[in-house]
Parts: sequence; C-alpha cells; structure tokens
Amino acid sequence: FLLMPVLLVSCFLSQGAAMENQRLFNIVVNRVQHLHLLAQKMFNDFEGTLLSDERRQLNKIFLLDFCNSDSIVSPIDKQETQKSSV
Repeated sequence: FLLMPVLLVSCFLSQGAAMENQRLFNIVVNRVQHLHLLAQKMFNDFEGTLLSDERRQLNKIFLLDFCNSDSIVSPIDKQETQKSSV
C-alpha cells in the first residue's frame, strides 16, 4: 500500500535530477562556447598588432591551419555527447 507513493515520489525525483543535470550541461556548453569565442577574438586581436616579420615568426611556431585540439576525439552532436557522458 505504501510502496506505490514511494515509487511515484522517487520517479519524480529522478526526473527532476535528470532535468537539472541537463540544465547544468547546457549551461556548461554555452560557457565553453563563449570562452572559445573570447579566446579566438583575443588571439586575433593579438595577431592584428604584430608586424609582418613578427607574424611570419609566429607562423613558424604555430601553423595557422592547425588547432591544438584537432586530435581530441569529441562528439559530433548533442545526442552523441549525451550517450558518451553516461
């Protein structure tokens, strides 16, 4: 007799926790995207202040078409991300 209300309450609590986790995940994704764009803008601003000789030296150090995170395997979309985080 008491088991049914307990099961219902636990079901609602687990759904609430899942919704909260999804909300937090979305916040983190948005902040990471913002930080990435900010870092990209800062680097572009820095690069814009360099003289052409300094820019050539920088190109020797960092290949412009290479991103340090290119070798990191990452999910393609939201569903794949959620599957890999479980």
